[in-house]
Amino acid sequence: VWGDGTQRISITLTQRIYTPGDTSASNPPLNDEPYAGYLAATLGLIQDTATTRSVLAVSAGVVGRDAGAEIVQNGFHTIIGQNGTHGWAHQLPSEPAFDILASRTWRVPVTRFGNGLQVDALPQLSGMVGTTEIYAQPAMTFRIGEGLGSDFGAPLLRPGPSGSNAYRPTRPIVWYLFAGVAGKFVGHDEFLQGSDFQTSRSVDPYRAVGQFEAGFAIIWRGVRISYTQVFQTKRFHGEVGGIHEYGSLALSGRF
Repeated sequence: VWGDGTQRISITLTQRIYTPGDTSASNPPLNDEPYAGYLAATLGLIQDTATTRSVLAVSAGVVGRDAGAEIVQNGFHTIIGQNGTHGWAHQLPSEPAFDILASRTWRVPVTRFGNGLQVDALPQLSGMVGTTEIYAQPAMTFRIGEGLGSDFGAPLLRPGPSGSNAYRPTRPIVWYLFAGVAGKFVGHDEFLQGSDFQTSRSVDPYRAVGQFEAGFAIIWRGVRISYTQVFQTKRFHGEVGGIHEYGSLALSGRF
């Protein structure tokens, strides 16, 4: 598909849970994002060259009650001793989900210092077409550290810019700090606009969403740990609060 290079197959099972801001209300406000669950399996092809990583992936699953989001969220709250959320009766109805994702990341050396320290840039272009989302997302990440040729950036749940899960250490200890920006241009977002084939709650999404991320990654003895802090502009009209912020911790092992 992508020409010459090193190829890998990835198989992923993903569950995402979306809730409005007030999870204590049995009947959430109509102007907040609806409750929604997503559960899907993804088959992906990862193709590497010395300077690029290309990903082509197909996802199939379900949105709505059959995704099990209510069971997982309230079950976890029970385990940790917190109150459950009460508005799941108003979640998006169950529908099939099918999406195709493609992305290309370029690894561009910027400079190298005498002590082995390196700086590079990772421009990325990705897009998705499917029942859940249609978007295009350009991104740019800068890294400083040692062994930058070991991967193409830290992994992050889509639709954020992701270096994906594959890596190959080029030295005994690899480390780097990174910071990047991304812009998401939205054509369709089922999790905000509501069900594709049934009547449901919905809000009006912004067609352009900005994102800033920063973090670190370390690879030691074949194990990679990374942490990413993400700051995101508002996703829909009427969204309350300021910048949306969350953290992502990933632990990976090579087989």
